[in-house]
Amino acid sequence: MGCFVRFPYDEQSHLEVMDTMFFVGVNAGLLILLIFGLVSAKAKIKAGRKEII
Repeated sequence: MGCFVRFPYDEQSHLEVMDTMFFVGVNAGLLILLIFGLVSAKAKIKAGRKEII
């Protein structure tokens, strides 16, 4: 009986952990893309300034 009571909670917490890991992964990926975009844009701006001067 105790096993049946415990099982849904274990499954639910497992799903919550998976959802949390998914959202953390998505947010980390977006942050990495944002930082990469800013760095590459900064490099392009510097290269453009050199061409203008």
